[in-house]
Amino acid sequence: MNTGQLNLMPILHVDVWGSKVPGYQALNTRLLEEIRAHRAEQTAQMQYNNPGCWRGSKRYACEEELLGVIRAQIGFITKRYKPDFSLEDFDLAIDYWTNVNSRGGSNEMHTHSISGSDWSGCYYIQATGTGAVRFYTEQCLHRHIKPYLPFGTTCEIHPHDGDLLLFPSYLLHAVMPNPIERERINIAFDVRIAQKQPG
Repeated sequence: MNTGQLNLMPILHVDVWGSKVPGYQALNTRLLEEIRAHRAEQTAQMQYNNPGCWRGSKRYACEEELLGVIRAQIGFITKRYKPDFSLEDFDLAIDYWTNVNSRGGSNEMHTHSISGSDWSGCYYIQATGTGAVRFYTEQCLHRHIKPYLPFGTTCEIHPHDGDLLLFPSYLLHAVMPNPIERERINIAFDVRIAQKQPG
């Protein structure tokens, strides 16, 4: 270290990444058509549903357009933290499900780490005006720090149609109640990264 120079040495750090998916309008039209058909087929609720939330696990015919974007962004983001990372050396397994929140519907605080995933995220088909998603650090949650200090805090994001969020699977998050009649429709997902075996 140099005298008089302040050096940053990261140790505890977490980011939420967000983007607008190119061509999302056409993709959302196709996804909504498949989701409506899926809801008509699946009237029974899945396990672990929150009140006011319909959840479906069907794989959609147009999924590859979205999964391709997710793979590319995971590769870019991981390389941002680990410059020697190459997506070609790893297999990515992506599991996803559909959430539909009616007015008042919400999702309680949780993480996705129990699934054994590395990255998680959400793609928003209908989101504008339907409520925020809130992220928490454990330090803030357990009141280990004062709320006005920057060491650990909460982050609230108000997603719009076509937005894609990515975050580490261990990050605590919750979805605030939908305040309007428009349904909040999204595809949540988990990503597991495994190094390819030689041969």
